[in-house]
Amino acid sequence: MKLCMRYFNHDIVFKNGCVSTLEIENKDYFYRIINDLTQLENSLYVENIQFLEDNGNEFKHLLIKVIINYFSFNFDSTKMNNYIVKQIISSMESQETEYINKEFQKICKCFVKILEKLDLPLAFCEELNMESFIKLLKIHICSKNKLINNLLLIIDINTVLEHNDLLIFVNLKQYLTKEELIELYKYSVYNEVRLLLIDSQPYGPKIDYENKLLIDENLDEFEL
Repeated sequence: MKLCMRYFNHDIVFKNGCVSTLEIENKDYFYRIINDLTQLENSLYVENIQFLEDNGNEFKHLLIKVIINYFSFNFDSTKMNNYIVKQIISSMESQETEYINKEFQKICKCFVKILEKLDLPLAFCEELNMESFIKLLKIHICSKNKLINNLLLIIDINTVLEHNDLLIFVNLKQYLTKEELIELYKYSVYNEVRLLLIDSQPYGPKIDYENKLLIDENLDEFEL
């Protein structure tokens, strides 16, 4: 897969065993590409951006996620919780479902006795809706204390729940050490999750697992 940007000469090629990084010193073009990618994330058409398959055909449907805020990870969103509920239901075995149903019927019998104490014609649904029941438990993903651990968790979430084709991190390098970056790269390669790091300043020579394109203030391009 490769990312083609009409306002740049070089494409970003996503190679197996590597993480692609783009460092843009020109602030106008840095803003432009981030804006274009966030529009693509929201399923809007962007004329200047194309993602191509290895055979040269354009991807008809590509899921990307752009991550900008590293201080508030939205692991407890409605969308994320719906992913979790579906994953739980699909992983449940028949004997587990049967056991939960039996226990739920016991709760219903207990609740019938409670309602009988009230002088009102009350009734409730005694059929278990597994999705509603799981949501009632408020199962959620717990964030970590360290940034690198939350980033590794994002890769896990993508592998198990979201299945995005590409994760894009904006200005991430300013928050991580070289060792943490390599750890992130290595983990993404191991889990076969494509990453693209886009930063608004240069960070010197490329490091392990990195495939880098540098674009300076004058829009001169350098592949590293």
